[in-house]
Order: sequence, then C-alpha cells, then structure tokens
Amino acid sequence: MDLFRSRIVMRAAAASALLLLLVIAPAAVDGAERLEGFDLQARNIAERCVGEIIDQFELLLTGGHLTMAQLFDTFYIPVPGTDPQKFHTQYDQLTDGILRPILDKYLDMDSRFIFVVAVDRNG
Repeated sequence: MDLFRSRIVMRAAAASALLLLLVIAPAAVDGAERLEGFDLQARNIAERCVGEIIDQFELLLTGGHLTMAQLFDTFYIPVPGTDPQKFHTQYDQLTDGILRPILDKYLDMDSRFIFVVAVDRNG
C-alpha cells in the first residue's frame, strides 16, 4: 500500500476510534436564538479538536509508537482500588500525555464548556 493510501486508511481508522464530547453548562442552552450560534461555534471547535487528535494518532501510528491493534484495543484492564471501577488499555498512558494538552486547550476556548473528552466507541 502506498504512503498516501496508508495515510488515508490510518486517518479513517483514527477518526472512527474517536468520539469527542464537549459538555456544556446548562446556562448555555437557555435561549433558542443564542443556542444556534453557540451550537455552530461548539461544533466547529469540536471538529478542530478532533482534527488535532487525529493528527496526533497518525503521528503515533506512522512513528511506530502505536499500532492499529492498540488504537482499537477493547481489552479493558481494571484499575485496582477504584470505585466506581476504572479501567485502562494498552495505549491510554501513552495517549493521555499527548491528548490532555489538546483537550485542555479546547476546554479553555469557551467558559460554557464544562469538560472536553475523547473516548473510544464504548465510552
């Protein structure tokens, strides 16, 4: 597979592994006329954030720091002594350090955002 085609496959794979959530404060949804503008702004911010995260996943994949199997890892390892139970995967320690600054940057873009998270297809 040529480099261009493999980049497209990796970008699609990274995008399908990622769900980005922007959680918005309840006060941000009071008026219908304000909601449309803010919804558009939030969506645009989320799309830019997803793009940055996908770029980082591509770098990890092409640099050999992360495999496709790790990116789609669904073997959740329980973290001892957590209640509610928390889990980790083969890749979360690697990606946490890379994703956290990106997520924090986008969280800071609007005071109505409560948190910004990237989760896998299982939440």
